[in-house]
Amino acid sequence: MHSNIHDGGFNMYFAYDPNGDGFMTFNTESEARKYANYILEMEREYAYDEGEWSEDVDGVCWGKIIENAKSFEPDYEDDYDDDDDEEYGLYLDYKLASV
Repeated sequence: MHSNIHDGGFNMYFAYDPNGDGFMTFNTESEARKYANYILEMEREYAYDEGEWSEDVDGVCWGKIIENAKSFEPDYEDDYDDDDDEEYGLYLDYKLASV
């Protein structure tokens, strides 16, 4: 049902389970919403068994990922010392970009 990569690249949808799997990505809106509803059902069962809702139930959510971190090669100034890259392994940097 879920994974981080699909045929077209990065998954576009997510669901968040604050008491279980955490942040999960999905190929489709339908999968993400279905999983979020499944999490709520598990929370509901917990509430029936324990007599109260968990403290984190309001953190259950799903949505569309708009941007994610993508690597790029930095455009260093002329006075930049390339030896710093070798010492720290900084050949790439990251920025947020549209998925």
